[in-house]
Amino acid sequence: YLNSFIVLAIIYIIFFDTFQAISNQSISFGNILHLTANLTLLYLFFFFLVFVLAVMVFKYDEKDAKAVLFTAPQKTLALGMPLTMAILSSEAFTHFSSSALLIALPLALYHHLQLIFAGVFLRFKKYVFPLFYGHVEKEKIKH
Repeated sequence: YLNSFIVLAIIYIIFFDTFQAISNQSISFGNILHLTANLTLLYLFFFFLVFVLAVMVFKYDEKDAKAVLFTAPQKTLALGMPLTMAILSSEAFTHFSSSALLIALPLALYHHLQLIFAGVFLRFKKYVFPLFYGHVEKEKIKH
């Protein structure tokens, strides 16, 4: 539980600091919306590319294909931000300079987009995989 709590705390602090810095700078809502749309398209592109590679090219079995789909396009904010801070400098992040903000905002938005799409994928996987593997996935019944 401690590891999960630390990762959650890092993500919360970075996300909060990023959007607090946005309110202090001249970044419009339209720019954030445009960035979100581009990140969504980028995520979907990588998701479907991995899907095609896993299912049609490499012909993984169903369990392996699902594992690849959940892990390949996923990037973690808890790893991305410390790396970014090490590359730029911790001083840039102390005052959230414009260069640090330009890197932190896409990372923060991408993290939430991948959580949303993973939830959507969980809902629709039972309809998609039978098209490629020729059987209907049985629902697990909890006793």
